[in-house]
Amino acid sequence: DLAEPWIQVFGMELVGCLFSRNWNIREMALRRLSHDVSGALLLANGESTGNSGSSSGNTTSPGTLGAANGSSQTNISGDVVVESCCSVLSMVCADPVYKVYVAALKTLRAMLVYTPCHSLTERTKLQQLLKPVVETILVKCADPNSRTSQLSVSTLMEMCKGQAGELAIGREILKSGSIGIGGIDFVLNCILGTQSEPNNWQALLGRLCLI
Repeated sequence: DLAEPWIQVFGMELVGCLFSRNWNIREMALRRLSHDVSGALLLANGESTGNSGSSSGNTTSPGTLGAANGSSQTNISGDVVVESCCSVLSMVCADPVYKVYVAALKTLRAMLVYTPCHSLTERTKLQQLLKPVVETILVKCADPNSRTSQLSVSTLMEMCKGQAGELAIGREILKSGSIGIGGIDFVLNCILGTQSEPNNWQALLGRLCLI
């Protein structure tokens, strides 16, 4: 049930690989996901024809994402791609293998830099989609593996920088004019907001580490 919406967007093969017991396969699947998501969002925003800055609600060309991956849809909107990608990321960012986690964060960046955000309504929606992802990364801020914890803190610090950071919303879209997701205010809201798992001590410790 969890994976069904993902399969509709990214295809059975790719989604199946995300659940593989072999971490190499999970890592390769995320690399493919990063490539597919950035390509789909470019098309959704008219980058292929030079008409950048249009709404992320535009649809990709038939066969670009869905058909390529064997999904049932061949005309997928940018909004659906972002929503599905965030849902995937909220799971894969919890992967215990460092290299898979790195690939997940690279996918996060690929999605954010090709996602426009022009209005407060779009910002609110994107914040809602990203909150579970940020909460997962917050847990990783207190990971026993120092590389994982340091990378997690660095990632959220970049998000705090807003449109001046490496994770700036729509930074790779020509003339995107994105207003971003709120930078440090958004991250602080995730830190200080109600935890989805209030008894998770690592989640609490991760928040303290970032602060």
